[in-house]
Amino acid sequence: MGLQRDARNTIPYKEGEGEAPFVTPSEGYEMAQRLGLDRYMECSALTGELMDKVEEDIVGVGVKLWLGRKAAMEEKREEEGLWEGCVVG
Repeated sequence: MGLQRDARNTIPYKEGEGEAPFVTPSEGYEMAQRLGLDRYMECSALTGELMDKVEEDIVGVGVKLWLGRKAAMEEKREEEGLWEGCVVG
């Protein structure tokens, strides 16, 4: 996730004048690919730009991971004959 998206509009820089004082979107995407990440997103906490989208995506990924782990745990319990609850004999 890239923060300070708004900095590109406030830091003076002309393309071709050396290294940019910020990470460009293409550099962010390239780094995410090199690190084997699923995605790259940018937002600005200062202006709120894209914050909702980033938060929704983070929560969505977290829920998917949780559901996947929960399903795997339930499957393991079933395979091992472990059941939740009380057995009266």
